[in-house]
Amino acid sequence: MGSFIEFLREARQEVKQLKDDASDSAVEETAKNLERAGYQPPFLMDIPGFIRMRKEDIFHHIGRIADMKDDKFKNMPMTQDKTVEEVKRLLIQMLIQHFSLLVRLRRDEPEAWDEINELYEDD
Repeated sequence: MGSFIEFLREARQEVKQLKDDASDSAVEETAKNLERAGYQPPFLMDIPGFIRMRKEDIFHHIGRIADMKDDKFKNMPMTQDKTVEEVKRLLIQMLIQHFSLLVRLRRDEPEAWDEINELYEDD
């Protein structure tokens, strides 16, 4: 496992490479469809407005997570046996993973919608 600084650099590069070029109307239509499906990414912390976020917002949240003080992690579920750095890495990876899916949903990729349907509608 590399340094946290290197991890952040790689995470930002991964986000930078995502093609976040959906129109505002596509972003809003996707968000409304996700809301109807009850979509809520399983983040370990509150990330309000996620389904309407753009790449710049994700960069902001990566920085926010990286800069969080250690005491913010004390009461997070599923984190007691991890170091603060491990939790930060996990949160950032989850953020990028779900944003990557969101970008695909905005492009109306059938496989991306299949993932949502599998999670939220096929019960």
